[in-house]
Amino acid sequence: MQDIKKDRERFVAFAFASAEIFLEVNVSGKIHYEGGACSRITPSEETTLIGKRIHDLVVDEDMPFIDAFFPRIAEKKRLGPLPVRFKNTVGGQINLRVFALHMTDEAIYIALRSAPLANDYGMMQDHFDPNTGLINRTGFLELAGRTMRGTTLSGGDVKLTMAHIEGLEETRKKLGTKEVRSLINNIAAHFRSLSVDGTMAGQINETDFAILHHGQTSEQEIQTAVAKVDKAGLLKTSVSTVKTSDDAEMTEQQVIRTLSYVFTQFSKDPSKLNFESITEIYEDVAVKAKTRMTAIDHVIENRSFKLNYQPIYDLKTGEISHHEILSRFDDVIQGDTPFELIQFAEDIGLIENFDLAVFTKAIESIESYRRLDTKLRLAVNLSGRTLSSENHMEKLLKLLEENKHLCGQIMIELTESSAVSDVERAGRIFNRIKKIGFALSIDDFGKGAAGLNYLRAFDVDYVKIDGAFIRDLTREELRPGMLLTIIRLCKDLEVKTIAEHVEERFQADILEALGVDYAQGYYYSKPLPSPLVP
Repeated sequence: MQDIKKDRERFVAFAFASAEIFLEVNVSGKIHYEGGACSRITPSEETTLIGKRIHDLVVDEDMPFIDAFFPRIAEKKRLGPLPVRFKNTVGGQINLRVFALHMTDEAIYIALRSAPLANDYGMMQDHFDPNTGLINRTGFLELAGRTMRGTTLSGGDVKLTMAHIEGLEETRKKLGTKEVRSLINNIAAHFRSLSVDGTMAGQINETDFAILHHGQTSEQEIQTAVAKVDKAGLLKTSVSTVKTSDDAEMTEQQVIRTLSYVFTQFSKDPSKLNFESITEIYEDVAVKAKTRMTAIDHVIENRSFKLNYQPIYDLKTGEISHHEILSRFDDVIQGDTPFELIQFAEDIGLIENFDLAVFTKAIESIESYRRLDTKLRLAVNLSGRTLSSENHMEKLLKLLEENKHLCGQIMIELTESSAVSDVERAGRIFNRIKKIGFALSIDDFGKGAAGLNYLRAFDVDYVKIDGAFIRDLTREELRPGMLLTIIRLCKDLEVKTIAEHVEERFQADILEALGVDYAQGYYYSKPLPSPLVP
């Protein structure tokens, strides 16, 4: 007993050396002792915190985090620093960092201070969800890149765990939207309590989460955290962990891009990945792909890729309507097809800068033909990943605003290869593009359910029908039912249709008879190094 008393006294002395507030609470959070500047978080009508539960002092959004915190301190015996938002005396909030030590069965010692953390989510305000306490994909990658290249306050080896949670939609249907929102908030609280410095937990998309944590945290703990709050037992969690590379040659940006690639691979099929396979993916990208990343970076910075032009024909007049821009890397990057390089750029997080470079080069091409008194109309692809990046879209909108005199000569074509993460926000951006005066198109329409959501949410001018529907138009078995449905829907919405991958005259004739407006494909022309102009 005497030793425990001495330990407590030492801890109190240490806590006051670095903390502004010191509390002793029991395992349920009830405060038995207070010290320091407690008036900062004492309710205005009260004179002491003794007898209150610490749960009553935090903002409502951080209640689930505190609920997750107490079981964790019982297991780990020591936690912190973890950021928690406390209510202040004037009805606002104050951000404090919590250090906790569980020394006896009854007493938990808590020290609070307001000194900033290097990875505090306050630095990520634009990427931070105040309800869940999680950061989005962009913010998580930035903080993870910084953390993995530096050190954390709590020290130790760092691992990255990704968790895919199935059953959220089924839970919503059975229990309602409010219950699912509460469920996600509680899951997020547990993930935060397991993460480095309490800040390194993120939501990558609707079903995928990422946690940067110390080595002693196991995959089982993360799965158990979900099971604790899933009272209905409707969720299934797939987890994969990778020990992050300590390769000193990797820059922060390379770390970020490597993690971006790992996220993409995990989201494609979480059930097929385990520690060995996800670690192999990470190491492969981290080591073997450095050369390719550097090469693509160089290509983007110097715009040393080439533009090819595939003509798109008006099926009624037989004349060229416009050209689609396609990129070629033959002289600068060997061994990969253009599709593979574009896919790699999306997976690794380079596509946003590449899209901007393509738009810039397309505008230069249009201007060069304008000087020859020739009006060139181009369709330029925009990745869903770029559309989801606020920073890159602001740059693109600025570029379009500066060149709005070309609004009749550029169509922006949204590709579905990387799904849009926030359709509502994307709709607002598209409205800004439309207001400037540029036409909008959806690529690969009909390939997946996302296309229909885009058509409903966005005010588009064209849709490009997925090539699979065109390839199905064969003389042997002509079944255009689904194609007809798409065409009728677009006509009802006054949206023009473009058919791609038209490879023979029979397909072109059928498409014209069905009412498709435009077509492109090898039947008309392969992509060309120069556009077909009068």
